[in-house]
Amino acid sequence: MAESEDEDQVDLQSEKYEKHREAGEILAQVREETADRVEVGASHLEVAEYAEDRIRELGGEPAFPVNISIDHEAAHATPSIDDDTTFGEEMVNLDIGVHVDGWLADTAITVDLSGNPELAEASEQALEAALEVVEPGVDTGEIGAEIEDVIDGYGFNPVVNLTGHGLGHWEQHTQPNIPNRAVSRGTTLDVGDVVAIEPFATDGGGKVTEGASEEIYALEREGTVRNRQARDAL
Repeated sequence: MAESEDEDQVDLQSEKYEKHREAGEILAQVREETADRVEVGASHLEVAEYAEDRIRELGGEPAFPVNISIDHEAAHATPSIDDDTTFGEEMVNLDIGVHVDGWLADTAITVDLSGNPELAEASEQALEAALEVVEPGVDTGEIGAEIEDVIDGYGFNPVVNLTGHGLGHWEQHTQPNIPNRAVSRGTTLDVGDVVAIEPFATDGGGKVTEGASEEIYALEREGTVRNRQARDAL
């Protein structure tokens, strides 16, 4: 959600912000509990289903299918219904979202099963550095510069074509984008903006490409279907 509201018009105790916070509290608990279940030999599907079931138990709803991305997969991989993949000695990225009545929270955590803890630490410390400068009036390019400086300092590269983003009502990705590197012309954060900051560190070249498998979909709009059999199927 990227709202351009004046400070005196923003009530941070309003229902929508309370629901953002409630979603965030649920998500923080589920993230840690789910990460504890990631171990060599554990099932991808069972871990994902655990997270989604736990979200509902705590009063939220999954904002999107739990993402479980491995090693060279930066993001947006998720197990299919018949997936029998298990974790090996690899780098695991868990990306989980929660909504409460459409008000969203989005988080990720890296679990290192590969024996390369510095890569995970680089992203974690980059996030901490970014949070230190986040406030109304800051330029998103400054946030990106903090992320880039920390990741560079560890000897890795930031993934430059993935960004953080705003969170809206029923909208997972809205403006503003939060870059993972310094940019000369960013966006100024306003009072009332709700954002997800998503540093990605890699020992590769720093750019991602689309994978072959697609398991996550969104309903863009509902339309009419003329064929009766097709309507019955839907």
